[in-house]
Amino acid sequence: MGVISINSMARNMVVAMTEPERLTRAELMAALSAAMDLTEGLPAGHSRRATWIAMRIADRVHLPETQRPELFYAVLLKDIGCSSNASRLFNLYEMDDTALKADFRRVDTDRLLQLFQFILTHTRPGAPLKTRLVRAIHIGIHGAALAREVVEDRCHRGREILKKMGFSAGVCEAVGSLDEHWDGHGLPQKLTGKNIPLLSRLALLGQVVDVFHRAGGPVLATQEICRRSGTWFDPHLVRAFLSVSSESDFWISLENGTAVDEIRHFDESHAGAIHDTDIDRLVRGFSEVIDAKSPWTAGHSQRVADVADVVAVTLHLPANQRLWVRRASLLHDIGKLGLGNDILENQHQLSQVDRRRYEEHVILGLKILSGIQGFAPMLPLVEAHHERYDGTGFPCRLTADQIPLGAQILAVADQFDWLLCGPEAVSNTQHALSKLSQQSGHAFAPACVEALAHAVINGLIHAPLPR
Repeated sequence: MGVISINSMARNMVVAMTEPERLTRAELMAALSAAMDLTEGLPAGHSRRATWIAMRIADRVHLPETQRPELFYAVLLKDIGCSSNASRLFNLYEMDDTALKADFRRVDTDRLLQLFQFILTHTRPGAPLKTRLVRAIHIGIHGAALAREVVEDRCHRGREILKKMGFSAGVCEAVGSLDEHWDGHGLPQKLTGKNIPLLSRLALLGQVVDVFHRAGGPVLATQEICRRSGTWFDPHLVRAFLSVSSESDFWISLENGTAVDEIRHFDESHAGAIHDTDIDRLVRGFSEVIDAKSPWTAGHSQRVADVADVVAVTLHLPANQRLWVRRASLLHDIGKLGLGNDILENQHQLSQVDRRRYEEHVILGLKILSGIQGFAPMLPLVEAHHERYDGTGFPCRLTADQIPLGAQILAVADQFDWLLCGPEAVSNTQHALSKLSQQSGHAFAPACVEALAHAVINGLIHAPLPR
């Protein structure tokens, strides 16, 4: 195979290097927290509002200044392990897992009648009553064990991702103990009282305040917090909440967006800005959150990034362009966190309505990533990674050279991995290359397909074994 030439294709992906000093870890994580709000079915800005609430309460109880950054990240990233239970919940209840999770946030698990009503109304909606009852009874009988498994999985996944991102043990432990309750009826370890990390107690309180404030305003939120004082919540922290929430700006800041703005500009003064190595570690860690949403995507983003990088090298892209191809590859599916697993696990059997919902993940991803200062070079690549060379892709039906080269590379790498590891995986690498070759010039750019084949033939890509 001859030397690959990119000619005019390279000119449609000229990007500037980001200026590392312009991006802090807090800004990056605050923007990415929007994706976790999506996967939990929560109103936009939930994690940031919960963080602001927890930090206001922490000020009232005189949390040491050295622990403020740990509290900030613990609450902001409290749901980082939650995508790992999406598939389990979807298959258990057979309904949209994002809606399921959003509704469950308002359930008091100590009230058994309320809990069973939730199970009954959220189990296989649309199915005959008898069928729903059988499944609901199964869930009710095995509920304690199922709940423990789901929470343990979330805690374990959350801790592991946060460790890889470089967060402290205090942050990891706080996230791992988020679902513990003051009276010992929480999960996964049934810790009691002050055995529960203080940051976890603050995080849970901030989370529930925001959920009920959004559901019914300050009165409902206050009533719910007071009712759960001594069961879910540390009574001392509840008193601090009642004190701080009586201040004139508290509820107004939550309602007018001031709280979200304040969190967005949180300054971790002792750490300052982050540079490319730190950014890439955080992005890699977050790609695991994305891939945990479906059993078919475990490791997908990292593999796509590895393949795309080799293709970019084969096409002689300069280092600054390769940087953005790799980052875009790691985050290209971030919008899928806003989709239910009823769509993600049935992509080949979608109705027209669900197909349109699936295609919306590109726009959701753009909305999240556009909130990150300095990530502008990535946006055209994420936006166009489902465009096709012949104009049959989405969302803009671009053709040929209208599609940024980085997006063309990403599209080929994405499809290559899906052919090998997706639900309808082919038998071997050569079969995958054959299928890509058949679509060269139609779905995919010929130069990118050729570069991928060249890399595989020359041993530059070690493809995973098909499932």
